[in-house]
Amino acid sequence: MPAGDGKERGVKKKIGVETGQKARQHCRKQRETIVVDPAVDVDPFCFKNYLGKYECKLCGTRHVDKESYAKHVSGKRHQHFLSKKLKLSKKDDSDERDPKAKLPMNQPGSSALSSTDRVMLRKRMLPKWHVDEVIHPESGKSGYCISLWCPKMKVGVPRYRIVSTYDQSIEPVSPDKQYIVISCHPYRSVGVCILNQPIDTATVYEEFDSLTETYVLQLFHA
Repeated sequence: MPAGDGKERGVKKKIGVETGQKARQHCRKQRETIVVDPAVDVDPFCFKNYLGKYECKLCGTRHVDKESYAKHVSGKRHQHFLSKKLKLSKKDDSDERDPKAKLPMNQPGSSALSSTDRVMLRKRMLPKWHVDEVIHPESGKSGYCISLWCPKMKVGVPRYRIVSTYDQSIEPVSPDKQYIVISCHPYRSVGVCILNQPIDTATVYEEFDSLTETYVLQLFHA
């Protein structure tokens, strides 16, 4: 048999194998999409930001697509935060069932502060927080996306304000800087240093998710 025929058949066989592998990968991708899409759509910790990416409100992570988010959900970090969230929810439920738990400290029958609450009142702990520099997709203006995790907040929601460099005493005065200060009692206030440029109030977005105890603030320069 001519050598050329063997080579041609070999090439055809290789192409057939590659085509079969691509077909199997395509089918597997379709199956994963069918399974992943509904799960991500009903996930209370997942939201799609203005850039079209998927963020986890529980962990503060960002993902390019639903498949990447689904892999994150099955990872150790997400499972760790999820277990902590469930423990806190169970503790809150038990406190609600205890009639003495809601009484003020100066009334008879009131329960004492927990060790965690005493430490927080004494030290005024900082919440877990994260800052990302972002670019507005339409105007191209720079901005900031700030996420805070506040599991110990019992009343109210975090509030932010813009503070001039002359109205603070923590850092040296610098005319080219200003600060975003977020109050989140019983935690200490969080201050983020930004450029001293006007803020476009029309683009300010803030949300506090009581389910995940996560506060998100996003704003852009004018």
